[in-house]
Amino acid sequence: MNEECYPLRDKRPYSSDSSPLSLFVLIISSLFIPLFGSAANSAMAESACTSQQIEAAGFKSAAGYPVKKLISARQPWVPTGIVVSQGRRLMIEAIPGETWSAHPGHGTYGANGWEGNAARPWYVFPGGTEGALVGKVGSQLFEPRFCGIVDVLSPGELFLSINDHDPGIRSTPRFVGRNFGDNTGAINVTITLLEPIEQK
Repeated sequence: MNEECYPLRDKRPYSSDSSPLSLFVLIISSLFIPLFGSAANSAMAESACTSQQIEAAGFKSAAGYPVKKLISARQPWVPTGIVVSQGRRLMIEAIPGETWSAHPGHGTYGANGWEGNAARPWYVFPGGTEGALVGKVGSQLFEPRFCGIVDVLSPGELFLSINDHDPGIRSTPRFVGRNFGDNTGAINVTITLLEPIEQK
């Protein structure tokens, strides 16, 4: 399991108010995402970011950071209270050894989620990893998993969640009705706002 920080791939947002055509397109796209997932994950692992690399790139923690938050698997999109402006950079790290689950039959796992299982179109982050730690700021979705770095594209509050069935989407298979209600566990996450190191 990769437990290093890496740059994130952003995904386009999915709205619970999307049309049937949009849902159809997402279903079709979800069939192809797993074909490329392994290679994409390998590429991200190769570009892993450690604290030393972040400093070498000219960044440091902003004043008042990192901030620690507990993210429950039973609550979709937990508000962090952290509001960021466009163009800022965040590092999101899960505490090692803590586990949760998005489905009682799939066992427990860490923030990387149920490895090798792509989230369906009706999940909060379609095409990501089922049970992984995911985040959003405004309409921007991303998957930090165990540890990730994201450049914020639009201003707003940071929300974090386990990647499970979106309770706001009604046109889903019957078993989806449980949504977050059958989830277990919680993961502590540290959030760091990064800022450029001033050149002397």
